[in-house]
Amino acid sequence: MSSEEPLGAEGRSKDKDRVRLINRIVGKRYEVLECVGEGPVLTAFRSRDQQLNRIVALKTLRSELQDRPALLEALRAGFSEVLTLNHAAITRAYDVGSDSEGIALYYAEEFVRGIDLKERIRRAAPFQLTSAVDVAITASEALEYSHGHGIAHGDLCPQNILIGPEGQVKVTGFGIAPTYTQLVGEDTSLLMRIVPYAAPDLATSTMPTASGDLYALAVVLFEMLTGELPFRGDNPVTIALRHAQEAPPAPRSLNQAIPRALEGIILKGLAKRPQDRYHSATELLEDLRKVREALRFGRSLAWSPLEVQEQAPEPRSAEEAPASPVSVMPVAAAPQPETGPRVSKPVSPEAPAPTGKKLRKVAPDDDEAPLPPRRTGGVLLAINLLLLLALVGSGAVVFNWIRPFLSPANEVIIPELRGKTLTEAKAIANERRFKLVAEEGEFRDDKPAGVIYDQKELADGKKSIVEGKEIYVKVSRGPEMVLVPNVEETTLDKAQKDLEKAGLKIGETTRRFDPITPNGVVLQQLPRGDGSERRARGTKIDLVVSKGPEPEPTPEPTPPPTPEPRTPTGTGDGVGLPDPEDTRQRTFRVPYKVPQDGQPHHIVIQIEDSEGTHTGYEKNHEPGQSLTAEVTGIGRPITIKLYDNDDLRAQTTPVKGK
Repeated sequence: MSSEEPLGAEGRSKDKDRVRLINRIVGKRYEVLECVGEGPVLTAFRSRDQQLNRIVALKTLRSELQDRPALLEALRAGFSEVLTLNHAAITRAYDVGSDSEGIALYYAEEFVRGIDLKERIRRAAPFQLTSAVDVAITASEALEYSHGHGIAHGDLCPQNILIGPEGQVKVTGFGIAPTYTQLVGEDTSLLMRIVPYAAPDLATSTMPTASGDLYALAVVLFEMLTGELPFRGDNPVTIALRHAQEAPPAPRSLNQAIPRALEGIILKGLAKRPQDRYHSATELLEDLRKVREALRFGRSLAWSPLEVQEQAPEPRSAEEAPASPVSVMPVAAAPQPETGPRVSKPVSPEAPAPTGKKLRKVAPDDDEAPLPPRRTGGVLLAINLLLLLALVGSGAVVFNWIRPFLSPANEVIIPELRGKTLTEAKAIANERRFKLVAEEGEFRDDKPAGVIYDQKELADGKKSIVEGKEIYVKVSRGPEMVLVPNVEETTLDKAQKDLEKAGLKIGETTRRFDPITPNGVVLQQLPRGDGSERRARGTKIDLVVSKGPEPEPTPEPTPPPTPEPRTPTGTGDGVGLPDPEDTRQRTFRVPYKVPQDGQPHHIVIQIEDSEGTHTGYEKNHEPGQSLTAEVTGIGRPITIKLYDNDDLRAQTTPVKGK
C-alpha cells in the first residue's frame, strides 16, 4: 500500500498517470499491476519485482512534474538518502532510478498491506490507550533510528504511518519533504495536509528538523487519543496562526480516559519552542515506555513530564525579550513586551514574576488554563505577514527575504560544524538564526552518510556573520553503495577483476570439491549478486571456489593376512612347493577399506589352495566401509586374491598360517 492520496489533484493528469503505466515494465524490472495511491508529487503502484519475484510499492513522479530539474534532483537526493535506512519500523527502500521510456524518476520500496493511520483514526478514534501508545512508540523508534543517521522525516503525519493486517506499524514517506517547498505555492491542498502537523519554528527553516518530527508525532498522538486535531481552521493561514499563537487544548478535556502522564507527554511535545520539547526521540521513548509499562502492570500514571523547575530568563533588550504569541518569526521592538516567558503548556493562572524561579505543576483537574496576555501589535503584524506568505506561496522563501527588515543585524559566531550530523547542524542553525546551506557532498569512506565533512570559510577570514546569512557545508553521502555483480560460474581470476571493477574486494575464499564444476570456478558468493544487492564500496565478498571432482582414493595397502589355524596341530610355512601330505586347514583374516567414491562395491575374496580355487567371501558394501573377512585354505601354498567390482585389488601368499 502507499501513503499517497489525492490532494489538490489535477484529475485528468492523474488519470493519465494511472492508465499509462498499468501492465508496463518499468526500469526493465518492475511489472506495474495496479494504482494504490496518488499524491501531489507521486503516484504509487503495486508492482512485481521480476528479478526477485516479490511485490513492491513503486512510486513514480507525476507526468506534469517530469520536466522540473530542481524537483527531480531534490527527490533523487532525498530517496538516495533513504536507501541507507534499514529499520523494522521504516518501510525498506529498495531502488531509485529512471526509465528510458518516459519515467524520469521511480522509487521502489517495501509494500505494506493494510491501511494508513489517518484512515484508522477516521474509523476507530479515539483509540484505546495501549493501541495509541504502541503506535507512538514504534514511530518514535523509527525517528530515533533515522535521526541517528542524520535524516529527519519532515512530513510525519498519519498518512505516512501504515498499519498492517497483523497490527505491525511502519513509517513511510522519508525523503520527499524537501520538495514540498517548491510546490506549496501551487497546491493549497498540500498546505492543508502539511500545516496541521507543522511546528511553528518550521516557518524559519527550509529543511526538515528532528524537533519538528517530534512535534508532528505529538499531534498524531493527540489525534489518535481524541479523534481531533489540536488546531483546526478553514485555511492554512488560520491553522498556522493557531499553532504559533494558541496553547493546545488539554487532551483530557476531550477524552477523560487519557491519564495525566500521557497528557503531559503530548503537551510537552507540542511546546512552541524547540528547547521546551523533548530534546530527542530517545528521551520521548523513555516516557512513552514508562506509560506502556504502567498500563501493562497497573502502575500509577499521576506523574507528568511537565513538572519541571523552570528559570525565567532576564531579557536584556526588546529584541531578546520572549517572543510574542505569534512565534512564527521574530519581530524587533514589539510594543509592550512581556516580562515573563510564554509557555505552550497549561499553566497556573498566577502570572510569573519578571525574574526568579517558580515551580509549575499541572494539577489533575487543570484541564484548561487561561492564555497569557497577547501583544496586539505583534499579532496583527504576524497575521499580515502570514497572509502575505499565503498569497505569495512558499512561506519559507518569502520569510528569508523579509527577515533582514524585521530584525536588527546581530552578529552570529560561526560554529564549527565539521563532524556533526546534518540534523544537529540544522538545530544549531535554527537556534543561532543563520541559514544552513547543505551542498551536495561526495561519497566518503571515512564519514557516515549525513555527517558534515567540510565547511566553507569566509573569504575575509571573519569568524562571525550577520543573522540570516548563509553558512555552506558539504555533507557526506557515506561509502558509495555499489551493485554487487554476480561472479558465480566464473573463474576466480575473472571474479576478482569483476569485483574490483565494481569497487569491491575478494574476502574469504573457501575451496571444496564439486563433481560437476571445474577447478578454479566460483561456486557461491556472499552476499549474492542477484541484481538488487548493494554494498558500500570496498566491501569484501566471500567466495566458495571449486576444486573440481574429488579424485578416486588410492586403495590402502593391505597388510598380509595373518593365518589363524583352527587347530593348534602342525607347523610349517604356507609357501613353497605343493605338499600333498599337508592337509591342514588354515584360517586367515583379510582387512579392506572400501573407497569413498559414491558407488556400491561388490567384494569377492578367492582362495587357491591344494584343493583348487574357491570363493571364500562375497558381499556388497557401501562406499567408505571397512571390513575384515575370515577365509580358510587347505594345505600349502595358499594364495588369497581380493576383487572389488571385478578389479583385482590385492593378492598375497601368506607366509604361514595357524
